[in-house]
Amino acid sequence: MSSKAMRRSILVMVILLAAVIGGYFLVDHIKGQQEAAEQAEADSLKLISFAVDSVEAIDIQMADGHFHTAIQDGAWVLTDTDYRHTFKLSSYYLSSVASYMSGLTAAKKNKGADPAEYGFSDPVTITCTAGGKDYTLLVGNGSAIKDYYYVMLPGDPAVYSVDYNQGEVLRGGLNYIMDSYVLDFYDVSITAISLERDGETAFSLKQDDAGQWHMEQPDLGSDVSTTQVTSLLNVLTRMEYQDFIGFEEDLALTDYGLDAPAYRLTVTDADKTITYLFADYDENDGTVNMLDTDTGQVGAISIDSAGFLQTRAEELTD
Repeated sequence: MSSKAMRRSILVMVILLAAVIGGYFLVDHIKGQQEAAEQAEADSLKLISFAVDSVEAIDIQMADGHFHTAIQDGAWVLTDTDYRHTFKLSSYYLSSVASYMSGLTAAKKNKGADPAEYGFSDPVTITCTAGGKDYTLLVGNGSAIKDYYYVMLPGDPAVYSVDYNQGEVLRGGLNYIMDSYVLDFYDVSITAISLERDGETAFSLKQDDAGQWHMEQPDLGSDVSTTQVTSLLNVLTRMEYQDFIGFEEDLALTDYGLDAPAYRLTVTDADKTITYLFADYDENDGTVNMLDTDTGQVGAISIDSAGFLQTRAEELTD
């Protein structure tokens, strides 16, 4: 090969090599831009982030009212509200809100969406205070097919979609913020318990200073079974509302069979005594209506949870 031809071949190879290298860098640049855009899009869906154990307070504004809660001595307490009824606060619910809010990431952004069409004319507003900083979220409606809930951030016109189950909890409501457990007692703290059935005492138990249970009524002449009483208390303290109906002062108790209740459960610990009234019911009923005389709350428990109302004194003895 002549030197001229050789130089021409080398030049062609150099040009081809330059083209390959240039193409590589061009593709790499384009890919880098795409990855950067994808990362930016992913980052834009990270709506809220904070350390869940740094949460100090949660403020909720919803249709039923305004509820400001805070952690005091390691427990959630209601510190301010315009709701006119007293109720037990659900610490489990508030902890769930804090957990979901602490790392809330959207599934997608609904570009060009009209907020009014997604329920933001009257949203639920949640503010978590964590580490001295406020994090606020607006919660709209759920989607028609129940795959997403729609949320917004203050000052951001975008409507985001989040997981439906998370959104439903964040949307909340009275049934969420109220404690679902019926009894305001721990099983180990109860010192006395009695049940009246149709105006007659079915049983009345009291614990002495040594922690031993005694049957005050009726007098059966038998020792009380600690195992049976413990089992009963476990059932009672784990009993949950199936449905929240309302409050005594807003309802006609006759409509719920509570004007002349069939059962009266009275529970005592070191600090308080509370009586719970239960309506008569049929085994074919799905629920049993009841009234917490301490808070005035009227609700319903599952028929499966109402078996204790038929407990006989003999069942609690050895």
